Amino acid sequence: MFFSALAYCYVRFGKLKWFDYIGIAVVATIAMVYTDTRLDFYAMLLMIPVMWVTQRAAEGKRFSRMIASFWWMAMPVLAVITITAAYFFDDSNHIYRKFNELLSGRLSLSRKAFRLYDPNLIGRFIHEKSFGGVKGKTFANQNQNGLSADYFYIDSSFVRMLLLWGLIIFVLFIVIMTFIAIVSTVQKEYALSAIVMLVAINSMVEPHAVQLIYNVFILASIPQLEWVLKNIRGKKYGNENIAE
Repeated sequence: MFFSALAYCYVRFGKLKWFDYIGIAVVATIAMVYTDTRLDFYAMLLMIPVMWVTQRAAEGKRFSRMIASFWWMAMPVLAVITITAAYFFDDSNHIYRKFNELLSGRLSLSRKAFRLYDPNLIGRFIHEKSFGGVKGKTFANQNQNGLSADYFYIDSSFVRMLLLWGLIIFVLFIVIMTFIAIVSTVQKEYALSAIVMLVAINSMVEPHAVQLIYNVFILASIPQLEWVLKNIRGKKYGNENIAE
């Protein structure tokens, strides 16, 4: 639902009106009521002011442009914060414990992942036990009164990429998404920069950022790279003409 809303905002960017934002809020509310996806609900609500500021930035509004010009930093900064918080999680710390409760136990599960597995370059198979699939449904029915000690699933995309996919894919993903955001900022259109920031926020608590079926915005790196190369060639040929 979150990535579908992002795609809608991107397609409608420049034409987003109040009724679009109300629609996003209504869909987010319905999804939360029927699926109890509280964190996705908050992320979709955050999408509304972010896209409003983004449209104003693209229109040249000075204050909005100043805010939007910093959004490209979200991906690397939030990745570092997420990994650090998970690795050093301490359940005896009151602040850590409160954040863990707000994130539905995701911090403690990420810390468990780091205790069981060390990061490496190419990743590894990780045995998880969650509520997905047929076996997961049976497991869920056995956990009506809360999570059992057997439950283990890495929800954070950042932690998941680092441990399951490996350091190479983790760094490559961060670089690609940051590149998309930087180019969007340089172009002063800001839409992809805002989307990358929202994906980064979602990646702290949800596992879908590296999956193309959800995060199609990874593909934006292709036209962005073409734009950069075209500008580099243009400057090169322009300098040659000046020299002549």
